[in-house]
Amino acid sequence: MVTMATQKPHREEEIKLDWRELAKHFSEHSEIRTRLGKKFFVKQVTDYGIFLVIPEEVVFISRKDLEKAFKLIQTGTKISSPRDYAKYVSKEHPNYAYSLLRSFLFPFTDRRRYPRVNREVDVELSLGDKKIRTKTVDISAGGVRLKLNIELRKDTTYPLIIFLEGEEPISTLSRVVWTAPADDQGNFFIGMEYAYIDEYDRLKISSAVNKWLLEEEDIFRVI
Repeated sequence: MVTMATQKPHREEEIKLDWRELAKHFSEHSEIRTRLGKKFFVKQVTDYGIFLVIPEEVVFISRKDLEKAFKLIQTGTKISSPRDYAKYVSKEHPNYAYSLLRSFLFPFTDRRRYPRVNREVDVELSLGDKKIRTKTVDISAGGVRLKLNIELRKDTTYPLIIFLEGEEPISTLSRVVWTAPADDQGNFFIGMEYAYIDEYDRLKISSAVNKWLLEEEDIFRVI
């Protein structure tokens, strides 16, 4: 799997997409889902790009576009939605191209049960007597991703309160499932899943996430 650089790249060879590794990955994980849960499949990886099978047709995503997207991500350009992909890379099938790239770079996200959305939602994380008020990087009905200036140990569990607009605060116990450097300033991405949450509260988060995802889809259609 690709290891994202923690320092800003300074040589061209440091930001190339490993095409052989990508081909190997999709030979083992050919089924992919978009963030709205739509299935599509990798049919073939060639030296020039990737053929995808989507409902009722086969589409082609060029290697050149995927390498461009990877380079932009490595050099700090935010590509966290199909809309970003269409803006910075290509308007050729951005929903599928973005999901394809995300599946390769962050395979854990495609094994998740719940759709996620890049959305800043106020949360409060309790670390013993210390309370940290911050915002999510992304959120789903199964967990959140945070960006903190401290690294938390995997498999540790903390109280996390989520403040959805227009709703009562949602209290959870959330477990750290992964961490990764976020930048070269000593910040970390922290992936957390809800170890305990009231199922009614999970439904409220799910409803909000689906609403935000549909809003993104509507915005994207007019690009």
